[in-house]
Amino acid sequence: MWRLVVALACLWGCGSPPPAPPTAVIDADPASVCYGDGFATTVKLSAARSSPALALVPQPVPEGAPPLAFEWSFSGAAVVVKLRYADGIDVATAGDRPLHVRLSARAADGGEATTLHTVPITLPEHCPGDPCCP
Repeated sequence: MWRLVVALACLWGCGSPPPAPPTAVIDADPASVCYGDGFATTVKLSAARSSPALALVPQPVPEGAPPLAFEWSFSGAAVVVKLRYADGIDVATAGDRPLHVRLSARAADGGEATTLHTVPITLPEHCPGDPCCP
């Protein structure tokens, strides 16, 4: 009887393993925004180093690999989206608090990975001579 229960449970619940997750990577340039920036600085957020294969160290995307689909979301500082492109987004913030960025990368086979990145605020007295901090 026990074998029958296990066999039936496997028929209903056993299937192929879930798709392997990709690797989601966020690069930000510049790395921080000056306090009180007032949407003056464009922060380029790139997912170009993301990969359809799971990796601890970002790898180059293999030639012919299906593209990943990216979804960006933000919290913390107010944000204005300036430009979207296939593997990135350009934004500006008020510079009154850090910007928290969330990137979800989805592979064609259904695998999904999410990563977080914070664009911090730099106080003017900590970057003397930096043109972004008056």
